[in-house]
Amino acid sequence: MEKICGTCVKEPSAHSFKRVSEKNGICIFYTKPASATKYSDTAGTIAHMDRALQAIGSKKWTWIFDGDGFEAQHALALHTGQGILQLIEDKYCNQLQQILFINPTWHVKGVIKAGFIAIDDNMKSKIKLLDDRVYSVLEFL
Repeated sequence: MEKICGTCVKEPSAHSFKRVSEKNGICIFYTKPASATKYSDTAGTIAHMDRALQAIGSKKWTWIFDGDGFEAQHALALHTGQGILQLIEDKYCNQLQQILFINPTWHVKGVIKAGFIAIDDNMKSKIKLLDDRVYSVLEFL
């Protein structure tokens, strides 16, 4: 953990982006912004994600984004979301298999809808919104 994020060593709930498993050669990462105590730490969050994704090398990856508890204050951290999107598009899109949005609040759905304007078709095809029921991250491990 120390090599990934010094902030999270001191405060494990600071940034919510964790590698939770590897399944069929695909690394699974999990995020729950509502549980992150520093969700508006744009530079720290992006650096954390960048180091975590660098650590897997050229392996494929899937990102599970848990929207449970995601509210207006999280949605208003626009620079963080934009920075994450830019990071993925610039460095990790080819390895990205999919982004699964589970348990989305209407705030999450609004951010996705607004963000779709700025992303290319390749990235759009990797985004899946699972809003038909309540999901547990354990279902994807």
